[in-house]
Amino acid sequence: MSVKIIESKNKNVFEPTKKAGLLCLAVEEIQADAALSLDGKFANQQSRRIAFIFRSQEQFDAIFKAMNVEPKAGAVLDGIVSIKEQLEPFSATNPMNGIKYPNAAAKAAGLACTVAGKPVYRDTFYTTDENTEDILVPHDNGTQIQEFVKNMNASNKANTPALANAAPVTRSRRNATA
Repeated sequence: MSVKIIESKNKNVFEPTKKAGLLCLAVEEIQADAALSLDGKFANQQSRRIAFIFRSQEQFDAIFKAMNVEPKAGAVLDGIVSIKEQLEPFSATNPMNGIKYPNAAAKAAGLACTVAGKPVYRDTFYTTDENTEDILVPHDNGTQIQEFVKNMNASNKANTPALANAAPVTRSRRNATA
């Protein structure tokens, strides 16, 4: 497997971080199509995983020199992006960081994936050990999340510009009986 380096929203490969001396590099892995069942219908879907690597410039220079890779957008690195989930925060100083939300709307509404009311924390990381397995925590509020997504999708369909600007249909009595 392999991952590729992606640019930041500022079009940089390396982004300065809040912590002095550290840079952030983002890598992306596109996993092969997987067959998913959607209401009894099967569809192929790719999985996109992104991990952020934090190192000093000197550390990145040594890593890329050892890999004989020029650090630029689209450069391919050996390795994978792995997922680790747990019920304890990854950061003691910022316990809100890493909470797993099903989507951005659920995050805005404060609806996290939970187990017995405790949030699930999720992190992704890059590793060259391709035998590293994901560690996933099944959440127990799936029904609540499905209902939220169902209501969100119904609301979004009703509020599309085409529907919002559509004139109501009026029919004459003659056409109504046809």
